[in-house]
Amino acid sequence: MTTTGTTSSTLTAKQQRFVQEYMVDLNATQAAVRAGYALPSAPMIGCTNLMKPNIATALQSAQAEQGERTRINAEWVQARLVENIERAMQAVEVIDRHGLPTGTYVYQGNVANQALSLLAKRTGGFSEDVGAGTASLSLEDGSGRAVTFTLNIGRPGLEEGDESA
Repeated sequence: MTTTGTTSSTLTAKQQRFVQEYMVDLNATQAAVRAGYALPSAPMIGCTNLMKPNIATALQSAQAEQGERTRINAEWVQARLVENIERAMQAVEVIDRHGLPTGTYVYQGNVANQALSLLAKRTGGFSEDVGAGTASLSLEDGSGRAVTFTLNIGRPGLEEGDESA
């Protein structure tokens, strides 16, 4: 992968390699190691590199190029998360290997919660810095009815409206 425009000319060879390696697994420490930085300092250098404006710009460019190549963008990810939520919350019937409905609905709470969490983060529903609270997501089911999913975050066991915990 190459970085485009004037950004690549403002990066050192090692920084360009860091950008390429970061795009492999989005792990800054491992990218620093693979780019040739010393192992003991790799976590700090990886973090520092992500904050450098010229490297951040190169990463944005590389991610945009990757999105164009793969046709995967934020809208695609959000649509797949919504599909995942609907299937996990029994809003969509299970289909067989031929694509035909089976008449079965299976609840997968852990899948739904993970997808709701990712979607809420993606859409600004909450951030990892937020303490206790809830994130809600409203979807339309197949019959046109609005279905709202609420994810409690923060203090376990705290019910909505319960301030005693």
